[in-house]
Amino acid sequence: MSIRTRLTIFYTALLALILLIFSISVYGVVSYIMRRQVEENLVRASDTLVNYLLTTFSGQDVVPPQLNVVVLVVDAKGNVVGRSSNVDKSVKTPFPTVDFVGLAAQPVADLQNYYYSNAMHDGLTLQVLTRPIVGEKLPRKVFFYLQVASSLEEVQLAERGLLSALLWGTGIGVLCSALGGVFMAGRALRPVDKITQTARQILSTDNLDQRVPIETQPNDEVGRLSQAFNDMLERLSKLFYAQQRLVADVSHELRTPLTVLRGNVDLLRAMGCADMESLDAMTRETERMTRMVGNILLLSQVDAGVLPMQMHVLELAPLLQDVVRSARVLAGERVEITSNISTDALIKGDQDRLKQVFLNLVENAIKHTPDGGQVSLSCVPDGDPKQVIVAVTDTGIGIPDAELPHVFERFYRVDKSRSREGGGAGLGLSIALSIVHKHGGKMSVRSQLGQGTTFEVCLPTYQHSLTAA
Repeated sequence: MSIRTRLTIFYTALLALILLIFSISVYGVVSYIMRRQVEENLVRASDTLVNYLLTTFSGQDVVPPQLNVVVLVVDAKGNVVGRSSNVDKSVKTPFPTVDFVGLAAQPVADLQNYYYSNAMHDGLTLQVLTRPIVGEKLPRKVFFYLQVASSLEEVQLAERGLLSALLWGTGIGVLCSALGGVFMAGRALRPVDKITQTARQILSTDNLDQRVPIETQPNDEVGRLSQAFNDMLERLSKLFYAQQRLVADVSHELRTPLTVLRGNVDLLRAMGCADMESLDAMTRETERMTRMVGNILLLSQVDAGVLPMQMHVLELAPLLQDVVRSARVLAGERVEITSNISTDALIKGDQDRLKQVFLNLVENAIKHTPDGGQVSLSCVPDGDPKQVIVAVTDTGIGIPDAELPHVFERFYRVDKSRSREGGGAGLGLSIALSIVHKHGGKMSVRSQLGQGTTFEVCLPTYQHSLTAA
């Protein structure tokens, strides 16, 4: 059974129950009010006759008529001794609804003021009020029993009309609710059908560029579902194309060292002896492939969220000084390495991973700085105790403005300013950015052609982390 059908049945049944309870309540209240009005009318009529019966009535057959009621006067023995003019004289017995003998046996003090009952007379249902009349001179003796009756025909007719109207209204209301429920459920679930159709089209065509049209308000439940589905498609599309690009880039990057290895193997086979230059070339290309595979594995761990991190509180200055020492070994006499580290900031992070980030930045700067240039690493207080900024600056030829937004993309290299001679595959900055993000930091780059490039790493301090917690 579909959700549309279940919703329609549920809301129709709920409305039917509500209408049924409402109809029963209305019928009961209206019926009670009408019957209560009849009883009050009987009481008023009986009050009018009490004084007459005690002072004037002498047993005549005729009692002054009362509007819309019939009156019988019954003695203590249950005999009719008086009647109103609208009662046939053939009526000799009281309305058979009261046990007069039983009432006569009760003490006067125990008698109720009014006794209500129903009786049939000439095919009509009557509401009967029986009232004992006690004399003032003999307060312990019942002189008469007054019976005042009124027809319930109008009340019953009104009740039948009301019942018919409520039944018809309930039936029409339930029918309209069912039809409206089908329409509203279909309208409300139409975007869900669109999502289903889009998902099936994507499955059949492998086209992740399709999006679900948002037909409702963007802030309602279905609108948020559609937006979330579109966001998921956007992310899947990026991941899918990134995977395609990764496969293409890896294939392209591995083709070069494999070609070199195969060429050297063919050369060694043709020469029939081992050539040291060829062996060295093979070793370099093998190491290059090893580094590339290791970097790809590291990036896959980052994407899967399983990159191992050993987070500890550590001082940043000793770590950076260690990076400077390693950088001077890498640069040799070709590039000057300078540093300006005057901070005592504490951070919480993985020392090896952070060292990997800064070494990568320094190594890139050294590779792309011409001989006689300078690479500097600085970390000085900037007035904000909540963060610390580490900057790596070189005096290379710089990066064009159009290329700056892409430098952190995987396998991306600016060929005009970043040569392939170093053997890099364009993965180092992507790895560094991922590690910085894992530490809650940010990385940025700015550059000017002919003047150099600066990479900045912004990390939260340990004191800031404690305050936020």
